[in-house]
Amino acid sequence: MTTILFDADTLVYRFSAGTQKDIDWGDDAKSSYADPRVASAALDDFVEKLCIEFEGNPIMCLSDPVANWRHDILDTYKEQRADFERPVTWADLRSHIQRHYRTFLEDRLEGDDLLGLLMTSKRKLPGSKICVSIDKDMKTVPGRHYNPDRQKLFTIKPEEALRFHLMQTLTGDRVDNYKGCPGIGSVRAEAILKAAEDEGGPGWYQLAWSRIAEAFMAKGLGLQGALQQARVARILQGQDYDWHEKTIAHWQPPII
Repeated sequence: MTTILFDADTLVYRFSAGTQKDIDWGDDAKSSYADPRVASAALDDFVEKLCIEFEGNPIMCLSDPVANWRHDILDTYKEQRADFERPVTWADLRSHIQRHYRTFLEDRLEGDDLLGLLMTSKRKLPGSKICVSIDKDMKTVPGRHYNPDRQKLFTIKPEEALRFHLMQTLTGDRVDNYKGCPGIGSVRAEAILKAAEDEGGPGWYQLAWSRIAEAFMAKGLGLQGALQQARVARILQGQDYDWHEKTIAHWQPPII
């Protein structure tokens, strides 16, 4: 049977915020209220429908709410979310998920990392899998994916995943607050990668990384600047994480 891997962070926010009622009393007085039972029921209904549709069993992936390994590489990563006010049933829904579903939650890892690790590890989680997420970062992970907002099931091939990771390295991600290479947007990044594919043939990946490193060095950021962005953009996969020792192997560029 297929395993349905859920981005549980998104589920928690969607169903806690979606069932919350906000009241403006005037004179700057505001309040919010929500029934965690209503939020939990809506979440359960959503999960059940997808598990029936894809004939699978659910696994939830939650982020560590306190620590994040990417801060060791870039201390401003997601800093704009530090003062984010969580919906009132946020903690209730996290607890509900952990009580009622098989859940993965690891110190310092994001839910996206757990999705990537489980999607690409046959030893940790064998068998057929589908990743359910609306996060475009998951395009860096090969395998079958389902975007519930678009109601679209699609497959990311290994080379497509590699390519999207390099694209993210160049363009950055405003939502996650890493900048990429200054002055390079999606159009120029696409041109850099397309040229490497056309010129490099089977060695396109190595050539693309070489061009990316050159772009960062041209901006005075050096190879370390390129590595910093690439490592922050990397969703953990396969052997990137030791489940026993709880250690992370940071992404290494292809040998040129």
